[in-house]
Amino acid sequence: MFYPCVYMFAMNDAYKFAEGEIPRLSFVPFAFGAYFITIGLMYSLNIIFGISFGPIWLPMLSLIPGLGVGFIIRYILIKISFKANFSGRPS
Repeated sequence: MFYPCVYMFAMNDAYKFAEGEIPRLSFVPFAFGAYFITIGLMYSLNIIFGISFGPIWLPMLSLIPGLGVGFIIRYILIKISFKANFSGRPS
């Protein structure tokens, strides 16, 4: 169950160094992706909608919404911090 976190950290590290410039809060989608993969692994033995996805497919399918939620939360955090830094008053 710990391996998805290590794998997502490696992906974050590769993404960070491939861009040249480190984007703000670039780790958030990868952290949520690792979290959703771990949750998918924990629930992989349950039958969902009459289908048993198993410990391989459910964690892989859980990555998609995990990255989506991570990108949405990253977008919201960047917008909130931008509004906090920009008060609209001239300097």
